[in-house]
Amino acid sequence: MEFHECVDLIAEIVEKYENSHDFVIGGDHNVDLASQHPVLARTSYIRELINYYGLKFDSVGKTYINPQGIDWSELDYFSVKTRQQQCVSVKTIINNLDVNLSDHYPICISLTEKFTVKGTKTSAKNKLLRIKWDKIDTQLYSDAMRKRILMLDPTDLKKNTSKIEDPSEIEEFSLKLMTVMTQTIEANSTSLNKRKSNPKLKVWTQKIGHCLKDMREAYKLWCSEGKPRDTDNIIFGNLKTAKKIFRSSYRCEQARRSAQDKDNNINARTRDSKLFHKLINKKRKKKQCIIEDLYVDDEHFNGSDSAATGFKKYVIWTTN
Repeated sequence: MEFHECVDLIAEIVEKYENSHDFVIGGDHNVDLASQHPVLARTSYIRELINYYGLKFDSVGKTYINPQGIDWSELDYFSVKTRQQQCVSVKTIINNLDVNLSDHYPICISLTEKFTVKGTKTSAKNKLLRIKWDKIDTQLYSDAMRKRILMLDPTDLKKNTSKIEDPSEIEEFSLKLMTVMTQTIEANSTSLNKRKSNPKLKVWTQKIGHCLKDMREAYKLWCSEGKPRDTDNIIFGNLKTAKKIFRSSYRCEQARRSAQDKDNNINARTRDSKLFHKLINKKRKKKQCIIEDLYVDDEHFNGSDSAATGFKKYVIWTTN
């Protein structure tokens, strides 16, 4: 890529995101911005970019070493554009290294940024409480409620109602009253614990269990972030991927066991009574069809009436 093409590409990126993002463009600019003479064409070209978008850079010393081992020019810069310029330190040239295989000195800056960790909504959720009125002592509940309300001393509020000018006092008392009701309910209620049961699947392996655990963790994270449905959202994409892996592992295990059962049936002995009764029981559990064929002494009976006749003949034959 040519120099001008690279600068134009950077200009397009800055133009697109300058109102929503901060920029730190670092590396070998291949021009000496600190030198005034002579001014090369590409120096003027990159200066136009810096001046037009208001990028800031520091010139603190030479960073390029010529083939004779002499510090020759400053080619390495950090061009920065941030909303808070004081969060960016001055460029530092690291020229005290014991070994440097490059003809440029390393440069560095430090950035100060504040990151806020969004709390999960699951921790802030209130517990679902339920009072079983047919099992608790209602008199005890009433006494506890009355005792907590009297501790608020509502008579003073009643006496001074005509003198109250600030509605916040009434609001504060109402909040205290609701707190009393909540505490009384918590003391006499039982919390409903969520069950972490496994789904009713036809097959189950340790791998499926791990995939299910990953899918549930992805779902909890997705719920805690407000259930976003944007296709570009990483959390939503992770949830879809976890679901896909879980379903794939389950279906692969189903296919593997089905193929294994077919191989066992094909390779089984002719008179394997255990396998025969296992297949009969498996067929009965499906309840999809009814066997109406019966063979008695090399004679074929088809249909319910005919099968009954054949069964009668079989009973007579075995008793004789």
